[in-house]
Amino acid sequence: MHRALVALGFAAATSLLALAAPAHADEASYLNHLHNAGIISPDGDAILLQVGWGICTQLANGASPDQLRAQALYNSDTGEGSSGIDPEQADDVVNYAMADLCPNPPPQGS
Repeated sequence: MHRALVALGFAAATSLLALAAPAHADEASYLNHLHNAGIISPDGDAILLQVGWGICTQLANGASPDQLRAQALYNSDTGEGSSGIDPEQADDVVNYAMADLCPNPPPQGS
């Protein structure tokens, strides 16, 4: 089954602050990880990157990874219904953002 991440709702819920990329940010790895997990956006990779950077912003503002996983799943279900991401993919969206993009992510269990 083709699964697509509808990132517009999540991106709208995140801060649109312009952030400088941290020294270790690896956008190509983030996108490769998402694509390998079956997560794409019909609007292109720029939306996926916007979601990833939004996750970093929300983490920096005090959101927990669990809150962001739940939000990603909720937004996908709202926008895409049964063709949206599943709980494992919601974990992937947040975990890969933390690993590949975010400068100082909280511990995985947070």
